[in-house]
Amino acid sequence: MSFADQSIAHFDTTTQTMRWLQGTGLGLAAALLIGLGLWIRRSVWSDVRGEPLVAARAACNVAQGNLSFSIPLLSGDQRSIVAALKEMQTRLAALVDRAGTTMTEMVRSIRNVTDTMAEINASSRGQASGFAQVGGAMTQMDQANELVQIVAI
Repeated sequence: MSFADQSIAHFDTTTQTMRWLQGTGLGLAAALLIGLGLWIRRSVWSDVRGEPLVAARAACNVAQGNLSFSIPLLSGDQRSIVAALKEMQTRLAALVDRAGTTMTEMVRSIRNVTDTMAEINASSRGQASGFAQVGGAMTQMDQANELVQIVAI
């Protein structure tokens, strides 16, 4: 066998070995990426404690002010993102209820103030009328006094 034939045979063997190593490397890389993806998914799901889409929907509903929807929780879940969203929803609903009660009380108080102002206004008109009558009576007394002084002279 000549040197050229040996070189070609060695090149073919080396090429096959490199292709096998390349395929094996790609297979290992794919397996590692799949394993890493599953590990990341599991890590995220353990923090969320459920479907991330459920957490996303819950966050959108809370952000839009919709506090009447139900957020499903796994039993015993108190530290996950979904549990935090549920707690936020509950507290916001309580604040909204309290704000509604406060607004109702404010409207009632404003009506009371308006009624009191109307009573004061009516009383002021009555006083103004009374002052006008007193002023008229004083004018009549002055006129009567003048007549008495004229007659007395």
